[in-house]
Amino acid sequence: MIHTNNGVVSDIQVRWSLPPAGVVKINVDAGFRLNQKKATAGVVIRDENGEILRACCKITYLVLSGDLRYVIRKINNHE
Repeated sequence: MIHTNNGVVSDIQVRWSLPPAGVVKINVDAGFRLNQKKATAGVVIRDENGEILRACCKITYLVLSGDLRYVIRKINNHE
């Protein structure tokens, strides 16, 4: 599910699939909590068998420019 401050935007069912032989798959995700001025990001790298080769996550404080605030506001308002 995709969430915003205004509620659920989409309930798309997505299923992860193995990459082809000899290829790794890199999945990333990120989130923002504007009221706490925090951002989070995570990365998982898996091989052709689905085994995790590397994974990491990061929590950081946000310093938002006016342009980025505008973009986030538009996304959250579905405009």
